[in-house]
Amino acid sequence: MKVKYSINIPSHWKNIKCPFFRSDNYNSISCEGCLEKTSLRHTFKSRFIKDDWQEKYCMKISKCRECPIYRIADNKYSDES
Repeated sequence: MKVKYSINIPSHWKNIKCPFFRSDNYNSISCEGCLEKTSLRHTFKSRFIKDDWQEKYCMKISKCRECPIYRIADNKYSDES
């Protein structure tokens, strides 16, 4: 007997362009951490501030590289070479 699983992925995640984005909830964003096998959670004072940040950085490939969290995570891979 095969069991089918269904994952409910929030619809706005399809707009996420940042490769280091992992998840979000009401007022926080989780990103890949600066250490191997870790993540960072950034909690904002409100959902509106979180949504603004996400639209500014996470949803635009041209802007995600300007995000300080992106630079920290990306640096992890730069140091490996």
